[in-house]
Amino acid sequence: MRIQVIFGILLIFTQAAMGLLFQDPVVCRFSESSQCYVALGQRLHLQMPLEDGFELKITDKTSTTRLILRYRKTQSNPPKPNHPRWQFVKDNKTMILTSAERSDSGTYTLDTFDANGNNKGSYTLQLTTEGLLFQDPVVCRFNESRQCYVALGERLHLQMPLEDGFELKITDKTSTDRFILKYRKTQSNPPKPSHPRWQFVKDYKTMILTSAERNDSGTYTLDTFDANGNNKGIYSLQLNIEAMVSSVKVWYSCLCAEVRKAHCSADGDNLRFIWTADLSTLTQLGTAHSTFLLDKNHQGNITCNIENHVSHDRKTIELHPCSDPEAV
Repeated sequence: MRIQVIFGILLIFTQAAMGLLFQDPVVCRFSESSQCYVALGQRLHLQMPLEDGFELKITDKTSTTRLILRYRKTQSNPPKPNHPRWQFVKDNKTMILTSAERSDSGTYTLDTFDANGNNKGSYTLQLTTEGLLFQDPVVCRFNESRQCYVALGERLHLQMPLEDGFELKITDKTSTDRFILKYRKTQSNPPKPSHPRWQFVKDYKTMILTSAERNDSGTYTLDTFDANGNNKGIYSLQLNIEAMVSSVKVWYSCLCAEVRKAHCSADGDNLRFIWTADLSTLTQLGTAHSTFLLDKNHQGNITCNIENHVSHDRKTIELHPCSDPEAV
């Protein structure tokens, strides 16, 4: 078991180092393996057996069991998963997890049924979500900028001012305040952060976040003190965790013989779209499913460039003349 886990983690790391991690989704099947490894922020396609009915549920690391989807072939409309990051594609019996988070780790159980509702058997799959292998951590400082952007799963080094004492806390997106660390230079032993993914390196006055998650986003406040315990000032920093750009798709359709409509979509947070055709910028759009109208004079290739604060990607397709409204 330990060897399997190590191999799965190494596989994720190898893909990341090759730059292939977010080009294609991870595909796992209940009928092939009992282990599935996905990187934080990555897309997962979980293929179901071709049965007349099934029920999918997860037992997470807290031993809590949750129903994700109940499907019957006789349903007129496709069922909707109970979690917003899950999607179900009825045509090919695929569950899609748009962006993996640590809370998705757990044991997935699939109960299958025949057309009469009789139980045909159960499948289990262990889903393990791990952080990515980034070559270098993001480095942010309280005294340089009030904005800091980190990718899901990435490592953050948060450097403190060289003060005799400080107290660090976060106000998250729910307006909840959480205390992270209290430091005084006179302490004999380095203080321990109140959160297990945070580490404090006393020699360099650096807080290290080992693997960023969405709930790390928020406003970080640092109160500083002199040797006598007097307050010297307050710093604030906005930390933003974003999913990397992935699963870029570009296509076009013919509205008529003279007009084509280009489409671009991708997964990720706070996406910015830039269309180019033959090295000239067409426009800049800001929606997750951007479109652009092209007249018959546009020939050759069009490229959709997508970026956010932590990553970027692009995809190019070739344009062909439209002969009728049905051509693609």
